[in-house]
Amino acid sequence: MDWKAYCRKPFAWPTSTLFLLALLGVLLNTWLANEILLDRQVFHRLLDEQIEAYRIDELLIVMRRLTVWNYVLAPLLLALRLLLSALFLQMPLVFRLLEVPFARLFHIVTVAFFALLLLMFVKTLWLASLPNSAIDESTLSLVPVSLAALVNRYRYSPQALGFLGNFNLSELAWCLIVTAGLRVESRLTWLDCGLVVVIVWTAMLVMQFVFLLYFHEISG
Repeated sequence: MDWKAYCRKPFAWPTSTLFLLALLGVLLNTWLANEILLDRQVFHRLLDEQIEAYRIDELLIVMRRLTVWNYVLAPLLLALRLLLSALFLQMPLVFRLLEVPFARLFHIVTVAFFALLLLMFVKTLWLASLPNSAIDESTLSLVPVSLAALVNRYRYSPQALGFLGNFNLSELAWCLIVTAGLRVESRLTWLDCGLVVVIVWTAMLVMQFVFLLYFHEISG
């Protein structure tokens, strides 16, 4: 079997088509998440220890009015996410003096994004299956099929659960897809492709962790 031909099959669709499909998936997941999280009972449970009840109702009204921006900004945010992923992927290749067109790297990370999109749907549908009384901050921080799902969530902070949630089957699938894409597009060996992807994934994880820590310090 020609392994390169086999690996190329998932990457055969045009990038524009893949991006539109990914965007539709993001929009659908956003709508489902809004239907769950913007429920009055859930909203009060999440915020009742922080602000007064009447202010929670006012905030809920504002959040419902602002949901339209989730859909308006979705294409921009998705494109930015994929561009940053492709840029991170390009950096170690430049150091290795390997020329892989940026458009091909963008295509690779767009294909790999569907692994992450699947996890988004899994989590949203899992939340939808829970009664409203069971949805709290620790539940929202929990990521199915991850290390966070293997621990007692009530013994860890939401930040810790969020960090453990990055180690999941979906992220593993993302790494494998990007590794296969790099192997097809470059002269690197499987091992070198895997090392590049691990370095890139770790760098993005560290950047995400620093950003969340900074945001937590500001909000706290």
